[in-house]
Amino acid sequence: MILDGDVGEPHDYGCIMISLLFREENVSGDQVILTPVRSPRIEGHNAYRFIFGGFIWIFLVSSHSRLFSGSTHFLQQDGTLRIPSIFAQDTPLFRGLANHLKSTGKFRDLESPE
Repeated sequence: MILDGDVGEPHDYGCIMISLLFREENVSGDQVILTPVRSPRIEGHNAYRFIFGGFIWIFLVSSHSRLFSGSTHFLQQDGTLRIPSIFAQDTPLFRGLANHLKSTGKFRDLESPE
């Protein structure tokens, strides 16, 4: 597609960006970077996710992604991009990460000095 100059359809390798919010004033999502990993399937679609720049980036890689119910969150041909927000603490990913860091003694209480 790149070599042919074909921009494709919004669902071709669609990407969803989700803005990460934190309840603590001294924490921001741009402090978090997680390597790309294969995500659990979403509505039967293969997906890959990573966290960077204060966003969760989720790429759908599926031959039938045009059927994905969240395709309105892909970059549209008219240039619009809907970006939902979520509190990181409300996600299983961040709760699991916090529990792992606590269990290994690597979690620093946000209120305590370094």
